[in-house]
Amino acid sequence: MPVLSRFIWTSLILCLFIGMTDSVGAEESEAPNGPGAYAISDPGVPRIIWNGPRTIRVYGHHVLLNGFRFSGHYTKPGGVVQPFAEANASYTWDKQLNGLTLPVLSKEYPALWVAVFAVAEPDEKSATIRFMPFIKVDSYDVERHALVYEPNTGDFAPDFWAGTDVLVCKENRIYSNRLLKIESCTKAGIVLDVDDPTFKLYPGDYVLPAPTPTGDYKYLRTLKLDYSPSIPTGEHGEWRNFVFSEGRTYSYHGNPFGDLKNPDFQEVDFSHHVSPLATGVLGTLSVFILSDSGGSAGLSLCHDGSNHVIASTSVDRTHRYGDGHSVPFMAGFGRKQSLFAKVNGKEVTGRIVVQGWVE
Repeated sequence: MPVLSRFIWTSLILCLFIGMTDSVGAEESEAPNGPGAYAISDPGVPRIIWNGPRTIRVYGHHVLLNGFRFSGHYTKPGGVVQPFAEANASYTWDKQLNGLTLPVLSKEYPALWVAVFAVAEPDEKSATIRFMPFIKVDSYDVERHALVYEPNTGDFAPDFWAGTDVLVCKENRIYSNRLLKIESCTKAGIVLDVDDPTFKLYPGDYVLPAPTPTGDYKYLRTLKLDYSPSIPTGEHGEWRNFVFSEGRTYSYHGNPFGDLKNPDFQEVDFSHHVSPLATGVLGTLSVFILSDSGGSAGLSLCHDGSNHVIASTSVDRTHRYGDGHSVPFMAGFGRKQSLFAKVNGKEVTGRIVVQGWVE
């Protein structure tokens, strides 16, 4: 190869190498390491365990503060990484209300869903845990975009949530994922900053305010406070026992739909038996024969009231009165937190036990 040609090729290779190294250096400089730096990777959700009637224990060293989580995605991609002030600490709902009062639960309003957040205010160099109640809509004024929430939420100072982000979990029972701002609030309701004239909330819908108007935050988990009249502090509720495992929450919620006997598909609404952010349900399907003459029996679940069965259980014709069969199931929701169920066979009853959810 002529000397000039070799010189040209060598120069081109050197220029390409220098350009590549400059690009790598630029990318690294835009994502520095250390507390408060923009995240290169998500250190994950810290471990949370039950630690008392209204207390949790959190194990974690660092946390990526990237907003709300909805259907597996966070609302603030990127975010900042902060260390926890304590890597192993307990947090009590009563002491972490930050301006809220304890809710007063009753037979009429027996439960309150609560979100757990990691939070770092602008002047803080570490993260801590903060609890926020899900707001369940009691009524909604379309003209003012003002919602009134159920009275078991707790009291707080006027404009307690003013200026904060709010995640609309559901609109008319259908998943929403709108991210809005709270314009103002009173002890009875919230006024939303909404540009869409078609926007409307219905009784039973949920919204979730952010835990801070100016700081960084990350949604971690949902817990549930249940009315417990048998204990001295029953009116303030206690955590329903729970276990978190790989995005699943195991928490026994019993048989909310009673005995199912309809041979046609009927809608069963899981809305208030799983987290407002749940995308699926965990549980057990059971079916029982109520006849001494024997026969077959079955219980099926589907998404849309058709025969597209996603979970089922059955017993065959050799069984007699009282015989039954149970199987565990996990089913994802569609646009709503509901499924359709039907029983197969005469003198048959079916039951759906809710044991947890997936977010």
